[in-house]
Amino acid sequence: MIYPNRYNSFENSRLNVASIIHGSMCNGPGPHTVIHLQGCRFRCEGCFNAELQRETVVKLIHPDEIVRNFQSYSGNLSGVVISGGEPLLQPVGVGLLLSGLKNAGLRTVLYSGYNIEEIIFNGLYDMVKMADLLICGRYVKGLEIESFPYTSGKAMMFFSSAYSQEEFEAMDWSKKYEIRITPEGAVFLGFPPAAEIENMRKLFGSGLME
Repeated sequence: MIYPNRYNSFENSRLNVASIIHGSMCNGPGPHTVIHLQGCRFRCEGCFNAELQRETVVKLIHPDEIVRNFQSYSGNLSGVVISGGEPLLQPVGVGLLLSGLKNAGLRTVLYSGYNIEEIIFNGLYDMVKMADLLICGRYVKGLEIESFPYTSGKAMMFFSSAYSQEEFEAMDWSKKYEIRITPEGAVFLGFPPAAEIENMRKLFGSGLME
């Protein structure tokens, strides 16, 4: 069963957001904004988002506020990626966010460590299919591949024509990760190799957010 975080309910539908990074070129075709949500109960070996596993409150933001910020955003934007952490621990807020982004005309990619059978069993299929693309399933160390989504353990499910498999295949995936320096520390985007993560941990210590 998926047991949502205690602060995620219809009465309190704010999202626990670790970071919002604009202009990523390694998470989808064209510049994408990546929303990292805090908290994950999986402990996948080799996880490159380990700093996002803790279910501590970082910043609580209502989905409507996030959508309003996109409506006033003047930069180049091809889509929005909702990642983590584990977004489905915050299903109410994520559902509201997906609905708001769709109404704003933005295409969306949703990541989850849960597989599609678990998502259906927990009654979340109607919510996740509001995303244009769902990338779901556990990260399994050793199943890395060179093309998106970089692991054969994850499935890509297209729920609309907003994205196509061909778009992803046409990207230059040799540039599959980025490092951004923010006031909170260094942020990894995409799929960094383990050695690079370790090097950055030595430089930034607890200031590293992946």
